[in-house]
Amino acid sequence: MLPNPPVQRALPRNLMLLLAAIALSTVVHRAEASTYTLARAPQISAIALVDAWTPFLERLSNDTGETITLKVYQSRQTFEGDLFNGAPDFAFMNPYYAVLAKKRLGYAPLVRNGAETLRGVIVVRRDSPIQSVRDLEGATIAFPDPNAMAASLYPRAILTSEIGLSFKAQYVGAHENVYRSVYLRQADAGGGVNTTFSSEPDELRSQLRVIWQTPDLPSHPLIAHPRVPRAVRDKITAAILNMANDNQGRALLKQVGLDTPILVDFERDFGHIENFGLEKYTVDLGR
Repeated sequence: MLPNPPVQRALPRNLMLLLAAIALSTVVHRAEASTYTLARAPQISAIALVDAWTPFLERLSNDTGETITLKVYQSRQTFEGDLFNGAPDFAFMNPYYAVLAKKRLGYAPLVRNGAETLRGVIVVRRDSPIQSVRDLEGATIAFPDPNAMAASLYPRAILTSEIGLSFKAQYVGAHENVYRSVYLRQADAGGGVNTTFSSEPDELRSQLRVIWQTPDLPSHPLIAHPRVPRAVRDKITAAILNMANDNQGRALLKQVGLDTPILVDFERDFGHIENFGLEKYTVDLGR
């Protein structure tokens, strides 16, 4: 017996309606999705930042349905210009920048690494006769940049105002440049942070030693511009926290310095930083 002709004709029509509905939902989904930028302060080289952050942002974009692209900078000055003009939707940078970005533009801190604190360090060559920072009176100290908080701002403030040290500051860019300047005897000592120093190759670290450290600081936060919808901020935050639940996610978090992501409590984590008086030691900050 031949198939019922009306049913035979109805199947293609129903299928077409179903395909049309799927296509429409896909269009609507793409229309709702947005592209956001995440600016990363140039603490290390741009190549190293791209290698670390690209896989993380690919996973984050996939998990949230929002496209998040990385923006890196050749200098801290260009990063500051972008940040304090409100250009990036998201940014990952030192706590002092986070305080200023919230105060000036209303950026909201979302998450930070709860497993690690930030400490400024002063290193010298292992064979150097220098034993303490007081031995650096009149010496040349390499720093990554005047406005790098834990590696430059905070140490210079303490060394100058609390210890009373006079020294020549030499600014050399990325943190790895600091450690290599000391190793090559281009500077008597150098300012970095515990995290970047520990990530240097063993061959280099074995030739240097830490002679001084700052008090602990909260780790770098991820912040969001107030124009980013609250729902998107919440989605990004939840996805980052959720990455800690699987092996791939934990590996990606570690690459970007968010090993154990926790929610930021601004007053608890960063409120005290305004009392450090670091503005006296900044150079053309965000201008």
